[in-house]
Amino acid sequence: MIQLTRWPTRHIEFDDKGLVLLLVTLETGTTRPQASITARSLLKKICVQLLDLNNTQLKLIEHEQGPYIANSTISISLSYANNMLLIGLSRHRRVGVDIVALDCFTEIDNLAHLYLIHPSKIIDAPPKLKGRYFAQAWSELEARGKSLGLPLCEMSPARAKILLTCELIECEQIPGYHIALARESCIPLH
Repeated sequence: MIQLTRWPTRHIEFDDKGLVLLLVTLETGTTRPQASITARSLLKKICVQLLDLNNTQLKLIEHEQGPYIANSTISISLSYANNMLLIGLSRHRRVGVDIVALDCFTEIDNLAHLYLIHPSKIIDAPPKLKGRYFAQAWSELEARGKSLGLPLCEMSPARAKILLTCELIECEQIPGYHIALARESCIPLH
């Protein structure tokens, strides 16, 4: 199981699987644009430490699927929920992370039917557990898609087959949220 590193911390290092999972609690009311700025600032600090570079050597480049480090095999994934920021880093393989508040969804049955690999597990769940099961399935879907560079779109048998090619890695959880971590299984980053 991958443990969360909580920010602030004095030392960050890759675990034996080449992963870092960092959880940052932002100020209540932080907007998504503010969280994005905070994430990029922290990424620079973290990557300078992990890669033993100075700020001028590190080139963090923006892309529609999120930031990446120029000339590096380290993959980055970000996710936000309420005042939580989750940062995932992986050596040599693309990574996807997602954090979801357990109480943030409405229209669960419709979303499950359209987007999830196994919607009946959610639709047929007892009402008390439906939100928790959905948050888990949704965060896993998002993490898998991010690790493969896929946009969110309606589920099909072909899409399900592709999504299931990545490795879901068990990680530490926090109360009120579900965290998912996925990593590309086969093709290493160049």
